[in-house]
Amino acid sequence: MHENIASYKSYVHSVVGFFVVEDHVLNTTENLISRAYLDQHWEAALGKISNALRTQSAYCTDATLLLHIKDLIMLFITTLRMSSTYLNHCNTLANKGFFVLKIFSSI
Repeated sequence: MHENIASYKSYVHSVVGFFVVEDHVLNTTENLISRAYLDQHWEAALGKISNALRTQSAYCTDATLLLHIKDLIMLFITTLRMSSTYLNHCNTLANKGFFVLKIFSSI
């Protein structure tokens, strides 16, 4: 995944798609899924997302690609912040997500 932005986009788009759809289902149906179900999946995904992006971007030495990854992470956070379900969770991800900025200092 660390070699091109398309891999990162595919990964992030899949995660965003899942949570956007689940949030829509939560808000438009009754008793199909619960807030606890969604929170449980978000907590599980948060660690995996952070670790995957941290690990893969650590291998990247192209500064332009790192800027694209940073933009993609910010777009990911902004997209999920539009949903009230993930507003507080995105702040956590934003704090964890700035590991990309730390990588810039090592290049």
